[in-house]
Amino acid sequence: LDSACEDWRAFGPSALRTSDALALCSDELASARPRLPLVVLSTCWSSSGARVDAEGQLGLARAFLAGGTRNVVVTLWPVEDELAPRAAASLHAELSGGASPARAAARARARLRSAGARVAEWAALRRVGRD
Repeated sequence: LDSACEDWRAFGPSALRTSDALALCSDELASARPRLPLVVLSTCWSSSGARVDAEGQLGLARAFLAGGTRNVVVTLWPVEDELAPRAAASLHAELSGGASPARAAARARARLRSAGARVAEWAALRRVGRD
């Protein structure tokens, strides 16, 4: 996750860095129309982006949704490095078991909460979109 895009119009300056270090800006991402059932943005604060009056939060999650992706899992703020793998493992276990993205995120949060994670840790995980 990066904020390298200077020439953005609709979805903010957020970008994904590809494995060869190229920046894929949120506007380019939305234009690519990635009609996916689910995207998991596994970086800290992956829901972040430019906040625009009457538009709300702009960024990668919104670019995926506008491009046709049905569900995006994000974090609302940075999480501890120790917790992130546990949250991801729990989320993916629920998805592998057949849970919808919304149910999988809710169960992952509940699992983290029951394992003693602080509220600031488990509450960061969110699913946006439509199942």
